[in-house]
Amino acid sequence: MFETRALLITGCNSGFGYELAKDLDALGLQVFAACLTSEGEANLTKKSSRGLRAFKLSIAQASDAQRALEVVKLKPVL
Repeated sequence: MFETRALLITGCNSGFGYELAKDLDALGLQVFAACLTSEGEANLTKKSSRGLRAFKLSIAQASDAQRALEVVKLKPVL
């Protein structure tokens, strides 16, 4: 049902973004989850399926934005 859909969610270290990313992943959607820290990225990845791609994204770091673009272009494997 959702195989061609993907979502990009920011603020996934904790709170609403974190819970939304986990819930939508559990429903089988392809989720790109932007986390402020590497620790947040690792925590979310550990608690999610292979269909969720977490990555570090701080707007203060140009390298993070480039990496985020690369992750989204790769698309997750479900």
